[in-house]
Amino acid sequence: MGKGLDNIVELIDETVKKVALGLYINLNHNSYTYYKKSFKLLVIENPLQAYNLIKEISSSSTARLLFKIICRALNFDTSKIDSIVDFLENGDEKPFKDMIDPIQ
Repeated sequence: MGKGLDNIVELIDETVKKVALGLYINLNHNSYTYYKKSFKLLVIENPLQAYNLIKEISSSSTARLLFKIICRALNFDTSKIDSIVDFLENGDEKPFKDMIDPIQ
């Protein structure tokens, strides 16, 4: 993993930990159980699986809110965040990944 990607992954980890510690613990446990990787890596490598994991553990509204918070922490264009989360909700992770690529 490159230095930029390491920073992104750690920022995701710290953000989720800060806003939802109990959920963070459950997400990491389930992410390791089902995908053999931490939740922070799952967000980067397969954001759709990460989004769906939040929905399974909590709810769709929690998944939307947490991904909006993650997007803000990563300095995504605020005018695009709702659209990116809508795409995730509809099963398309490409817009999220497209926003991650330039900051890696």
